[in-house]
Amino acid sequence: MRIAQITLPVYSNDHRHLVHTHEALSNDLLVLFGGFTVGDGQGAWKDGGGTVYAEPVKVYSVAYEPGKDHAEESIRGVAKRAGRGAQQIAMFIVLDGEAEFISL
Repeated sequence: MRIAQITLPVYSNDHRHLVHTHEALSNDLLVLFGGFTVGDGQGAWKDGGGTVYAEPVKVYSVAYEPGKDHAEESIRGVAKRAGRGAQQIAMFIVLDGEAEFISL
């Protein structure tokens, strides 16, 4: 078994709580992987102009078998759906210790 992580902001860029997006992500992970763990975090990123954006995030962790039932593709797909629901431009995930940014 390996660990995958999906990081999702708590609030949208216009400061709305993303409760429905988090509920949808939780449901997707339950259906596809049978469970997950979620923790609170704090993230920050800097745009091309040097502006820093700091925000509270939730980090979802799930166990998966590499290659089984296209697990990696499923994780990326779930992250994309959550990112689009949160109106993000990219999503940060970790698959087996490897970081990825998924453009949306």
